[in-house]
Amino acid sequence: MVWRDIGGSLTGAKPTLLRRAKLSCHRYLASVIPSESGPTMQLRQEPYDQILLEAPTRAVGQSWSSFLPFFSFSPDSHYLAFFTITNSSQSAPTNLAVFDLENDIILWSLQVPSGDLFWSPDGSHLLYRAYDGNLTLLNVANGRTTPLTFDGGQLVRDPQWSYDGRYLSVLVQEESCYCETAVLAVPTE
Repeated sequence: MVWRDIGGSLTGAKPTLLRRAKLSCHRYLASVIPSESGPTMQLRQEPYDQILLEAPTRAVGQSWSSFLPFFSFSPDSHYLAFFTITNSSQSAPTNLAVFDLENDIILWSLQVPSGDLFWSPDGSHLLYRAYDGNLTLLNVANGRTTPLTFDGGQLVRDPQWSYDGRYLSVLVQEESCYCETAVLAVPTE
């Protein structure tokens, strides 16, 4: 989506392709559409004339000219994770929703701040940052959440999954403004 700041008012131009996924023989398109009440995330199925899911979302960014929607397809294209809001108010709480593309159902909806999403390589887990700033892991199959960091979690950044999904490497910022790399073992069921 192209957003424009015209006289302090945020307006959207024509929708643009943001993300695509392919599950079996189905192709999906997720995009953000402007509206009077605020941006709306739409999920469409090829030939893209059918809207499967529509939800109000919050476009976030560093300035009015660089807004980014936060949604992400799982690596296996089975799920779509996205941030949505309960109403168009910018002070409305943000929810992280996980949509099962194969069964057309929202599996989980958790109240969390919008931010980056990190899927495990097999798509079974989703990493996000909780309101307290700590990295938290969502098990997509059962909905169980596990905090991976505790006090000072906001100093942990740039998580990267190992190829097998058993570990996360992260940068930990120290008081001296330098960073060190740490490796976290991901809890297995």
